[in-house]
Amino acid sequence: MQNTSDLYERPAVILEKKHRFKEAIEMCEKAIELIKDDKISGTVEQFEKRISKIEDRMKVTSSTEPEEDKKSFSLKWNPKDWVLSAGLNLLAL
Repeated sequence: MQNTSDLYERPAVILEKKHRFKEAIEMCEKAIELIKDDKISGTVEQFEKRISKIEDRMKVTSSTEPEEDKKSFSLKWNPKDWVLSAGLNLLAL
């Protein structure tokens, strides 16, 4: 079986790098749900570790700079983000 969990881990990493922590955690939680339902390959532990890493980063970032809300991000999206968003929405189907 192909490692389809990469389809969730890579976007989670991208979202984390853009400081969109809540969305990155949601992506990991969705992957965990799908792994448990045996719909994608991968391990729950890899996404639990990623969530922990994101939460740690949130703590560090929140003390140095405020996290922007979704509304301000939507105004700054570039075409690559739209493609990512459309792809993530297709994966959720």
